Amino acid sequence: MRYPLLSVFALVVFAGCSGGDSTEPNSPAAVSPAFVISDGVRGGNVDFFFLPPMVANPSGKPGYEAGAFNPNLKPVVTICALNTSVLSQVPAAVCKLNATLVKIVTAQDEQYHYNWSVPNSSTDVYYRIAVTVGAKQLGFADVVTSASASELKNVDASKFVAAKDGRTLPIKFRIEKYALCSTSGGPC
Repeated sequence: MRYPLLSVFALVVFAGCSGGDSTEPNSPAAVSPAFVISDGVRGGNVDFFFLPPMVANPSGKPGYEAGAFNPNLKPVVTICALNTSVLSQVPAAVCKLNATLVKIVTAQDEQYHYNWSVPNSSTDVYYRIAVTVGAKQLGFADVVTSASASELKNVDASKFVAAKDGRTLPIKFRIEKYALCSTSGGPC
């Protein structure tokens, strides 16, 4: 009985030591890039969806439930400039201090909507739009801005929202009935 126990112990020790040095950081090539739009289509809250023109229409996608819109909430849209001007640093970027717009929005036509005037001729290139209800963040989207529409043509729309400086970006989103539940699909 003693030898099988020693074998299990040796196997556990070997498995624990077979990885790399835990104090050595991962190389950039080893870390897959993070998506910088989070909603029900892109791996986020399955009952929260950004809507066109920010992203492609999510109706018909898994989790999108016709008739499940929750109009009884007071979501807050927060928009802030990010503390980077380098595309590869956007997923880990944080909001700059004193560069935040907060707006409470109301429901209309089975969606929540806020029109954001993208700053004109700003030195900021990247912004983050976050939607919260109370203390719970439901989703976020990172925005790439430029003074030139041609510079925005190659923006990966699955990861970023593209917006031209000085234009209005309609921020539209849908919150469904179980978005605030601790487990997907309720009960709440």
